[in-house]
Amino acid sequence: MSEIDIQELIDMNHRVITLLGIATSLLMECKVTRPKYEHYKFDWFLQALDDVVYLKKSLPLLPVDREGK
Repeated sequence: MSEIDIQELIDMNHRVITLLGIATSLLMECKVTRPKYEHYKFDWFLQALDDVVYLKKSLPLLPVDREGK
């Protein structure tokens, strides 16, 4: 892999992390307007993002739909 290829990967990584940050903020705004029983979906995404990006762990199990319970 050339130095140019490595720099392109680094730049792409930066853009993706920036987009994830923006998406996270938008999701946090949406979470406020949703009923509490739906918050687990947002919480799962935030946990998955933390695990994968910052802790280098695998994705957590997908949440189970709680159907208003």
